Amino acid sequence: MYLPEQNLLAWEICLTLFHFFIVGFTCLRLGHRWRTKQMWWDDYSACIPLTVDVIFIILTWLRFRDGVAGIPEMGGFVYSDWFGVALGWTVIWGSRISLSLSIARVFPAKNTCRRFLLGLSIAFFLSYLANLLAAAVPCRTTERAWYSQAFNRKSCIKKLGARVIPLYLTFLLDLRAEILLLVTPLVMLWKVKLPTKERRLILALFASSLITLLTSITFSIIWGLTIDQGDRSVILIAMLGLLQAGLCLLICSLLIITMFFYRFILRKSESDVHSSSSSSAPVTTEESTSNKNETNESSADNSEKSNVHAMSLTSIYDDAFSGISSFPPAPESVRRSEPLPLSYVVGEGEQRESSSQMTPPPWSFSSRSSDN
Repeated sequence: MYLPEQNLLAWEICLTLFHFFIVGFTCLRLGHRWRTKQMWWDDYSACIPLTVDVIFIILTWLRFRDGVAGIPEMGGFVYSDWFGVALGWTVIWGSRISLSLSIARVFPAKNTCRRFLLGLSIAFFLSYLANLLAAAVPCRTTERAWYSQAFNRKSCIKKLGARVIPLYLTFLLDLRAEILLLVTPLVMLWKVKLPTKERRLILALFASSLITLLTSITFSIIWGLTIDQGDRSVILIAMLGLLQAGLCLLICSLLIITMFFYRFILRKSESDVHSSSSSSAPVTTEESTSNKNETNESSADNSEKSNVHAMSLTSIYDDAFSGISSFPPAPESVRRSEPLPLSYVVGEGEQRESSSQMTPPPWSFSSRSSDN
């Protein structure tokens, strides 16, 4: 596979801006969760890839400051290929663990789906350790330190012989993790009954893992086909590693930030509607006003007596804009102890608690105003 000449400066500018946007994106997520006192395991775990990502991109530009030719002259552990790869995998696998915990947060404490996703997070951590060990497969002579290896060079791969198998297993672990993160939430939430627009939004956000899956496949293919292209392949593989790490960090916060802006826009829209309705002409007769109130009360009673019930789930998103929902805010003690519940509609005939006895969803898509 022929590679054109790589413009290192163009890569540096584009990827630096990309990572700057992603770091700000993630900081917004963590700052919002901290402000609303809704920090959970998924947020704490996101702090690790966020910090490492900043170190990763700075170190990468330091390694390439004199071009590819200057890399071998940079001795020491910090500038070694192994350490650079370890930083990239820390961002990638840390983001996957955070996303898995975010999905687990949706389900109640003893729910089977929640336990499965917590187990999946542990499996991701073990896969991360396996990747680090596979990257430490010795491709060196006795004169070189264990970390001083160039396993992304074709000559090195040939010397490995059968020991190259663990290196290819790292790509299989990547593909398995991305497929699980793509399929698992879609399967678990497929039967959740939400309004059509919000249902499509949530499923589409979870399906955004398809982006990182395609990136992982692309990286694996290019790594295998262009490894003998000299400096051009070194630059391209390093830049794709930065791109994959940034996308993983972006996807793990995408759902939470998108829901934040969705609620903000919905709140503003409802405020405008309320202002418009309050400024409209009042009903002229007292009798018509009375009839209108009776009609509203009758509609509310019929709605409460319907066969649709709420099921309590743990929320993946919490925010302070409780005024958007028609439900009252949850108690402070509940918000401090564990994530707030998310309600969704289940089928007719299922036996659930009545909605009046349940804690309201903090990210309800209900467009009803509390004044109704």
